[in-house]
Amino acid sequence: YGPGASVKLWSGLFPDLELWEADIDAACVESAQQRGLLQGVNVVVGDAKERKVVQSWVNMSGGFFDIVIDDGSHENRAVLTAFDVLWP
Repeated sequence: YGPGASVKLWSGLFPDLELWEADIDAACVESAQQRGLLQGVNVVVGDAKERKVVQSWVNMSGGFFDIVIDDGSHENRAVLTAFDVLWP
């Protein structure tokens, strides 16, 4: 559990993939980065319930995603916000 928990799986399945991961817990992300769990992964941090935050992630990444796997908070508001912003 935590940032990078599924990174190994996705990186193994798709070794040439440009992987982006979003997480709400900056301290947890920093810890995972220090332990080398997020090498080669683009990481954004913030609350997916906030439209401005998700839009900033799109702006940072370029927003051209082939696949989006939302395995975040599982809160309806976060899922709906991500869907609305990532699939305009």
